[in-house]
Amino acid sequence: MNFKKYSALLRVSVIFIFAFLIISCEKNINSPAGDILSSDNTSQNSLKKGKGKGKGNIPDPEPEPDPDPFVTTYQLFQAIDSDPLYKFSISQSGQLMLLETDPSITSWGTNYWGYWSDPFLYANNEVNYIIGLTNTTYRFQSLPDNKIDVTKTLIVQPYPSGTPTTTETHPGIYILVN
Repeated sequence: MNFKKYSALLRVSVIFIFAFLIISCEKNINSPAGDILSSDNTSQNSLKKGKGKGKGNIPDPEPEPDPDPFVTTYQLFQAIDSDPLYKFSISQSGQLMLLETDPSITSWGTNYWGYWSDPFLYANNEVNYIIGLTNTTYRFQSLPDNKIDVTKTLIVQPYPSGTPTTTETHPGIYILVN
């Protein structure tokens, strides 16, 4: 009978230790003091009150924001075919493009159903991306008066097999807004 008592006590102890380790990882109980102090500016400020020759290395409380890397933005000027593309911005380097929808008509705001949250590679006046069984290519052609004509090719591969369908559309003409 003593063996059963010790066995049960050992199981409870192991479970308790395991739970403690999980909780301590989540709460940073076991993290070094330097890590805790470096993430809390108030703790660093309290370190500076002590006597000594050393000067604390306190970070700037409000660092300068990073400048927006997307410097050229175009917005829909004349819609031709229905399309979620409302606005697009080209990066300073000219290698990335951020696509946006009209925030007033989508539940995700300017991020089209979660697909357009990150910029896409912009090369040869095209943006191409693949999501699931669809391959989308937007083509951008410069026009006079700071306008760009946009066309779209959508290729959908049926699941699990079959012949893909290709749809060509013309979202419209976009005008420079900044």
